[in-house]
Amino acid sequence: MTRFFDYSTTNTITFTLTDAIGKKTTKTVKYKMRKKLGVEETNLQVTANNEIQSLSNGLYAILGNDSDDQDFVYYYDNNGTLRGETPIVGYRAHRLLFRNGLMYYSISETKIAAVNSLVQVKKIIHTGNYELHHDYCFDDDGNLLVLGSKEGDSYSDSNSEDLILRIDPDKDKILQVIDLGEILGDYKATTHKGSTTNQEGVLGLDWMHINAIQWLGNNTVILSSRETSSILKISNLFGDSPNIDYIIGQQNFWDATYGDKVLTQVGTFPNTGGQHSVTIEYDDSLPDGQYYLYMFNNNYGVSATQDYDWTQIDGIYTTSMSQMTTEKLRMHRRITISI
Repeated sequence: MTRFFDYSTTNTITFTLTDAIGKKTTKTVKYKMRKKLGVEETNLQVTANNEIQSLSNGLYAILGNDSDDQDFVYYYDNNGTLRGETPIVGYRAHRLLFRNGLMYYSISETKIAAVNSLVQVKKIIHTGNYELHHDYCFDDDGNLLVLGSKEGDSYSDSNSEDLILRIDPDKDKILQVIDLGEILGDYKATTHKGSTTNQEGVLGLDWMHINAIQWLGNNTVILSSRETSSILKISNLFGDSPNIDYIIGQQNFWDATYGDKVLTQVGTFPNTGGQHSVTIEYDDSLPDGQYYLYMFNNNYGVSATQDYDWTQIDGIYTTSMSQMTTEKLRMHRRITISI
């Protein structure tokens, strides 16, 4: 259950009810919440800039964290006050999705919950023998596309963060599983074993490490690959012959396999390193056929399964991310794509 509170005082909650003829009735309820379950801050420091547009009403969701202790999704208001905490089973709540009055979010490596506006759990969607990793989205039919892995009996028969599951959330049924090794097989053949498990403890060859998926419609997706520091557009994903439409990445990284798919860079700027959270945005101010891709740039160039010298990229870091300071991380980047 999500808990909204200020446990230091008695809260007054006001409800305004409007009937069919427009008559309004106001009711108030006194409520004192018990103490929070987590160790998060109740009040955050807020730095306001009066020159920018006022914030809309709503809550900031803090998610994606995982630890050995109980994990939550936290909700803060515009004043930096904690307004809710939603405990999850484990792993991470990677993304909040909204469809038909329900909010969907992952609550473990194998479960996605759907809750209504009263925070009632209406559905639990299971990933079966597969483990969810990093991201998920809806297609046009309301199916969930979930990035996943599958642990087999050994390293060689395991899939590490290179699968896409298509799940019907109403029937809680896996409809299809796409193995990227069947689409990018030429590149996979050039990789080698890094460690038995990756940094997240996933067994198998972590040759792509897909960490973001965006649905473009027409059976087409955008994928982010941390291991190759690349962004890929794949069309006809669930058809008989999926196609690599383009790759955004280092040209010489892909020359031996899919070099003809790499987009030509316009302008002088360094490539991203191990990017996350790639997000598509359409903008009416852009010419027809163009859109933006946003991403979080970790600026971290490492490929455990490929022999490639990432230091040739100006300013990129190849040391452990735990050794990098905040100043060394290039936070966000926006790329304009012409199609």
